[in-house]
Amino acid sequence: MKSASISGVLSSSIVNVNHVDLIRTTDGIQAILDVLDVTDALPATDSANIPRNPSLVFFLRSPAEIKVVAPDLSEAGYGVNNPMANSIYSEEDKMLVIYNAESGDYDIEVIGTGNGDYHLDIGQLTEDGEKWNTLQDSITNEESDIYQLSFDANFPKDNPIVDDLGKLSLLLSKEKLKQLKTYVNNQNIRMSYKRRLGIYINSVIRSIDRALLYFDRGNYFFSSLFAYRAMGGCYNLRIRTDALTRGNRITDKPLAYIKNEANDAGLLLINAYAAIFESSGRSLSNSGVSRMVSIAERMNDGATNRLELLSGENAKLGSAFELSEQTLDKAQAAMGNNELTAANAYALISRLLSMEILRLMR
Repeated sequence: MKSASISGVLSSSIVNVNHVDLIRTTDGIQAILDVLDVTDALPATDSANIPRNPSLVFFLRSPAEIKVVAPDLSEAGYGVNNPMANSIYSEEDKMLVIYNAESGDYDIEVIGTGNGDYHLDIGQLTEDGEKWNTLQDSITNEESDIYQLSFDANFPKDNPIVDDLGKLSLLLSKEKLKQLKTYVNNQNIRMSYKRRLGIYINSVIRSIDRALLYFDRGNYFFSSLFAYRAMGGCYNLRIRTDALTRGNRITDKPLAYIKNEANDAGLLLINAYAAIFESSGRSLSNSGVSRMVSIAERMNDGATNRLELLSGENAKLGSAFELSEQTLDKAQAAMGNNELTAANAYALISRLLSMEILRLMR
């Protein structure tokens, strides 16, 4: 509501509806007419639920081009042979939109036209909502990187990139953390704090390197242990970054960026840990994971009770609490589906996010 309010305007109105309902309900339409001082029209709507066209959006920032192959083998993007009818591609902007996108596996090819780092933003737009992910890696001229994306036209996925073995998620999370370290070094904060954040980030990268080392040796159990450690390290990085807000040692914008990137790297590592542990042949006990989820629930309840005693607005607390709630929901859902490895990972993250909330309230 605050972000939608404009100060200093002569006429304004607050409607108790969500963003979509503002233009699809009679109350929302009437409020718009009132603000515009339109008195000779009646609000009308012929749909209680405007359907959303399931779409995939790709935006490439790099010395490279992109080509996507749909489940029906039609192609969109750069250098296609079997053009996809339901796509829009801007070669100049390196932007590709697939509308009326069907569910299934899509092959993504990033083709190097030079040497350097690339970022590929991927958006899943569905009736149930939308999610965005970014792939980061380096590429050389004429080199190709291939990814597979699993798309559900009804529900966006947290991590749509298919990674059955977990190694790709390790590599992507490492690249994201390396980029984060570069970002920190370019910020206008004291060198001592940059070094401190660099130490935290390097410790997580070292755990990923150990996970990769054991993965390549075929020791998936030890690889999963270091992936688990790195996963927790990403959320400890969020907590440690919060400590720099005391005395205004870091401003809100870089703080939010660092915490968001740490969360994105952590989500990749959840994928890596779950996939690698499954390959190890080991198993977790139902009782042990159930206990982990119960601890996460208690910590979340404790954070909730503390938050209810506060008044006023606090964006940092709100963001951490929303993440904690979402992650706990995923832990509970995974537990209900007997996906013990995922439940174990999400329970840990929910606990760390609850710790983040409690430390922010000190």
